[in-house]
Amino acid sequence: MSAKTSEAIGEIEGFSSVFVLTAIGQQKAEQQIENLMNVQQQTEVKLSNLLTQGLPAKVVEKQLMNWLSTVSGVKNVSSDNGWIKITHVSELQSYVFLKDSNNGQGVTKGGGISSNGEKRRNSYQIPLYQQTIGIIENNNKQFVNLRSSSSIDNTIIQNKNILIWAAYEDDFPVDMEPSLRTIFNNSPIEFKIDYLKNGDCTTSSLLNITNYGIVVFDTHGSGGDLILTRQNAGSTDFLEKFFFNKLISSEYQLVTMDSGTYYAITSKFIKNTLVGKFSNSVIFNGSCQSTKTDLLANAFISKGAKTYLGFKENVGVTFCKNKADEFFSNLTGNNLKTTGNSFKQDGIYELRGSTEMRFYLGLINGDFEYGNLNGWNVVGDGRVITQLAHQSPTQGNYMGIVSTGLGYTVDYGSIRQTFKITNETTLSLKWNFLSEEFMEYVGSIYQDYLKISITEGNNTEVIFYKAIDHFAQQYNLTFVSPAIVFDRGDVYMTGWQTSSFDISKYKGKTITLSIETGDIGDSIYDSATLLDEIKVY
Repeated sequence: MSAKTSEAIGEIEGFSSVFVLTAIGQQKAEQQIENLMNVQQQTEVKLSNLLTQGLPAKVVEKQLMNWLSTVSGVKNVSSDNGWIKITHVSELQSYVFLKDSNNGQGVTKGGGISSNGEKRRNSYQIPLYQQTIGIIENNNKQFVNLRSSSSIDNTIIQNKNILIWAAYEDDFPVDMEPSLRTIFNNSPIEFKIDYLKNGDCTTSSLLNITNYGIVVFDTHGSGGDLILTRQNAGSTDFLEKFFFNKLISSEYQLVTMDSGTYYAITSKFIKNTLVGKFSNSVIFNGSCQSTKTDLLANAFISKGAKTYLGFKENVGVTFCKNKADEFFSNLTGNNLKTTGNSFKQDGIYELRGSTEMRFYLGLINGDFEYGNLNGWNVVGDGRVITQLAHQSPTQGNYMGIVSTGLGYTVDYGSIRQTFKITNETTLSLKWNFLSEEFMEYVGSIYQDYLKISITEGNNTEVIFYKAIDHFAQQYNLTFVSPAIVFDRGDVYMTGWQTSSFDISKYKGKTITLSIETGDIGDSIYDSATLLDEIKVY
C-alpha cells in the first residue's frame, strides 16, 4: 500500500510493509481450538500423574516432552527454563509450566512458579437515555499543550493511580504488595492503590489497566511475551466467541501447570485489546524473562506507557521484590527521581523506554486539557466532558464535572489533588453550579452543595461552601431546561463564576485541594458543578 502527501518540499510518497494474512473458515478455526483444548486437557492429566510420582523436575520435563511428541495434533515440542512450548499442527501454540524447574536458584517467577424530613418520589421521571449527563469527544487525544498546568512537559507521569497485580501471590514465598504500599503511602504524591491478587487477576481485570500511572505485575511469565493470569481455562471457554477469537489471534495462550490450565496474555493482547492509552505510565513487569524479547515492552510503549522494567532471564522472588522497592522508593520518594535515576542496573534487571519520566509535585491538569482526570483522585461521579448540552468549557476543549449522580448510582462527586505550593499566593477556579433543587426546594431541607477545601497535614480548611439557599440568594439563576434535564428536569444554573482564594500561608507546604458536590436531604434530585481553569499563581 502506498500513500502520497503534498509538502512544502514537494510530493512525498510512502509505502507500508507487506503483510500476509491467512484466512481460515469458521468451522476449521473452531476445530483447531477444540484440538488445542483437547491436547491441554490430556496434558493436565499426564502432568498430574507424573507429579504424583515424586519425580525430579528434570525427569518430569523429559518424560512429558517425550509423551507430548506422540500426541495427535502436536507438531513440535521444545523447552526453556521450565516452560515447555507446544506447537500444534495448526501452528497455534500452548505451554506447560513446571514451577519447580529452577535449577536450584530458589523460587522464581517464570521458570520454577436519604434521611429524615420531607418525603419525595424515588422513581425516575425522565428515562436515563434522555438525561443530560455530558459528552466527551476525542478522549484518547494526547495533549502536550498544558496551559494552566504549570511548567509541565511530556516527561511527567500524569496518572496517580497504581495497580499491583499479583496473580500468584499465594504461590510465592515473598509478597511484593506490603512494602510497595508502604513506599507509595509515604510518598509526597497522593496515590490511589488498587491491589488484585490470585483469582481476581483475570483477563478482564487487565482490559482497563491504561487507567493507571504505575502497573506492577507480580506473576509468572516467559519469553518476553507471556504474562500468566489466574483465570482458569475451563473446558467450555473455547466455545465463547471472545476467548475463541483471542486464542486464534494469539492474544491469549493456554498454559498448563500443576493446578490446572490458565490463560496467559501476550503482546498482541496489549496492543489490540487494551482500552484507551496509558498516560506516560511506568510498567514494572516482575515476571521471569519479561525483557527476554522486546515484544511486551514495545507493546506497552505503543499504548502510551513510557518506561518498562523487567528481567531478561528467570528472576527470584526476593531479587524482584528488592528491585521494585529500590526503584519505586526513588521514583516516588521525597526527591521524586526520574526513571533513569531510580533504575540501578543489576545483572538481568533491565529498563526499556524513557529514562526521563518523573512525578511532579505541582498542580497538573487544572484545565482538564489532558482530556481526562489524570492528576486527580476521584470519588463518586467525577469526569471530564467536552459539553453539557449548550454549556461549554471556558477555554480549550475540556471541563470537569462533579455531580450527585446524573444517571449514575451515587449521590456524591469529588475530585482531589495533592500538590506543593512554592511561591504561589493565589488559587483560582471557574465553576458553574446546576441543580434540580431550584426553585421548588429553596428554603427546604434539601440543600445540595458545592464545597472546596484545602487539607494540609491533619488540618482541613473549607475555603468555599454554598448550598441551594445561598446560590438562590446570591446569584441570578438561569432556567436551562429542557436543553438540560437530569432525572427530574427543571434545571437552573448559576452560570460560570470565578472564585479566588489567598493561599500565601501554605507557601512551601504540600496541600490537598478537594472539590465536591453532594446531596443534603436525599439523593433524588440531582446537582452538578462544572469546573475549569483551576490554577495557582
